[in-house]
Amino acid sequence: MRCRYRGLLEDHATLNADYLATSWRVFERGAVTVQPDGYDVADVQEVEVIHDREADALRFVYAGHDGDPKKRFLRSATIRLTRDPCHYGGERCLFIAPCCRRRRRVLALLPAGVSCRTCARLTYRSRRKSGVPRIIDRADKLAGRLGLENWWGPIKERPRGMRRETFDKLADEHGRLVRQAMVKIQPRLARATRRGEAAYWGAMLRAGL
Repeated sequence: MRCRYRGLLEDHATLNADYLATSWRVFERGAVTVQPDGYDVADVQEVEVIHDREADALRFVYAGHDGDPKKRFLRSATIRLTRDPCHYGGERCLFIAPCCRRRRRVLALLPAGVSCRTCARLTYRSRRKSGVPRIIDRADKLAGRLGLENWWGPIKERPRGMRRETFDKLADEHGRLVRQAMVKIQPRLARATRRGEAAYWGAMLRAGL
């Protein structure tokens, strides 16, 4: 069966439209040099971004290599922007992907050129997870928002500044995920206990306990 995805988005340099608009303020200057997200496996460490105000487009220029430092590449692309008004004022900018002409928040800076995740057949690392790891990953993210020290920790108080409605919603979902994970983890721990202490602690570490 043919694999749907070729790789992970996090393994490639990417640019985020929200990040550019809020952190680097590229729309207020003629040209800026920014550092992309990702692990820079293609050695794309800097991207020159030039904003054409008249056309409302960004020109990306970036260089790197695809595994072999001796074989470097230089790529450029002009990306049009679209702007959506926000409910509470202001606007949000999105990229018009050159590969499919669809509105995208994130674009990958690949050796072959700029592309959206779908056209490049890339997926997020979290989507490769399934079963218990995916449940724990979601519970861990909620635990961070709730101010907990670990993904299974008990909720002691509402974080300062968080609305009661939001807190109740996150706490309910976190509790549901913890119970769902424990139902699957506890039988594994019981089996590991029978195999010995080393097996038990190995199972604990794999479960993040």
